[in-house]
Amino acid sequence: MNLQQLLEYRTLPKTNQWNGGHLVFRFAFYLIIACFSVIYALGYRFNLQRGGFEQTGAIVYTISGSPDGVQISLNGVVKKPSIPGRFLYLLPGSYEISFAAPGYQPWTSTFNLGSNRAVHLDEVLLIKTSETSPLVASTRTTLPRINRDGLEVLHTIEIWGDGKFLTRLSKAVSNVAWYSDNQHFVYQTENTLWIYDPESNVTQLLATLPSNLPATYGFTDSGRTLVVQQNDVFLQRSIR
Repeated sequence: MNLQQLLEYRTLPKTNQWNGGHLVFRFAFYLIIACFSVIYALGYRFNLQRGGFEQTGAIVYTISGSPDGVQISLNGVVKKPSIPGRFLYLLPGSYEISFAAPGYQPWTSTFNLGSNRAVHLDEVLLIKTSETSPLVASTRTTLPRINRDGLEVLHTIEIWGDGKFLTRLSKAVSNVAWYSDNQHFVYQTENTLWIYDPESNVTQLLATLPSNLPATYGFTDSGRTLVVQQNDVFLQRSIR
């Protein structure tokens, strides 16, 4: 065996050893990538605050009427609206979601999102501001029918529906009735009418009335127009 053959012979085992180690490294690398891909596909994300992986949740929403120029914020960060409306792969925790549009009252709700859970905000209702659509005299002489089924006021400040507690207020409540969608309800306190969403615990102002006297009311145009009767005077305003 000459010198060249001896050198090739002594080098061969090292080359084979390096190739074998390289293959093991590549296999381990691809295995780790595959594991992370499966974890992500199952909806897990790394939570820096807790130092581990957690299964995420989602927020799903629909906006009633879809006003122009709606802006959505999640924990103070403006998000681009999507169809269908949803935010996916959210780590468990507390969230504040807000909807705003020019000429409409802001809508804000805070809730806790659990692991592998979804929060559904169905038919988010944005109500026009009184500056955008004031309460004006109406030519109507009758009120549309409203639905009061299952709603009642207890202890003057509590609103119950079908025997279940819905909300408690700081002022006396009167004239409780369902809104046109039968998901929100309307009530009067002093000289104001309010609309309440029991699912998201959001209250919005419907109208400021001329006096504190009890008023009767109804809705036309599929809930777009509020009609109020107080002291034999009919008033109305566009709310959506």
